[in-house]
Amino acid sequence: MPNRARTTRVTRSASAADLRAEFWRAPDEALLDRKTTAAGLGYTVGWLEWAATIGGGPVLTKIGRSVRYRKADVLAWLQANSERTALRADSGRTQALIAKLQGRIVELEQRIARETEAASQSMVHADGEFVMPEALSRLDGELRVTRATLAERQRKLVELQPALKLVADELRDAQRSHASARAVVADIELHEQLPNWIDVIALAAVSASSDARRYVIEIPREAAEAALAKLAAETPAA
Repeated sequence: MPNRARTTRVTRSASAADLRAEFWRAPDEALLDRKTTAAGLGYTVGWLEWAATIGGGPVLTKIGRSVRYRKADVLAWLQANSERTALRADSGRTQALIAKLQGRIVELEQRIARETEAASQSMVHADGEFVMPEALSRLDGELRVTRATLAERQRKLVELQPALKLVADELRDAQRSHASARAVVADIELHEQLPNWIDVIALAAVSASSDARRYVIEIPREAAEAALAKLAAETPAA
């Protein structure tokens, strides 16, 4: 009896586009895995893992050893993040406009001073009725409008300060959380690697001191600077 040919089903791994579509099709209460959530947000899985360690990403739910994200929580985080980004952009535009208006006011005041001096000389030497120069009137009107606009933009910037402070506080909290989480991870990594070196360290300790349980190691400056640069690169930026 001839052997039957055995067929093997080949499962194609879902592409980023497939996962993104799956994320947006899912109902708001759906619990999605990290890969699907990352695709829906346009982030990497690594970024979500990093955000989970510092508490700066979407709210997650742990089911046993698995991590899941409720779509509604992800969308709420995305909205809040968009609002923070828009707030910072609005503040930046307002500050740039204030600087521009302040520069224009200085320019107008200088031009008005020159036009006023010229008008004054014309008035002194005028034989008949003096007519106010049109340019001086126009500059004076522009100056009043510019000052009013500047005052309004400055008020707006003041109104933005509480929200900007909140964003800055959240950033500092995220940076502290990241540093703390990174310290824990580094400590774990150290203790995982330590058994490989403990015999050498113990020999150095007993050779250098009567305290065989303690040995101080001086870290080279280059290694310390490299570690600081790595931590800075991982830390949330403003």
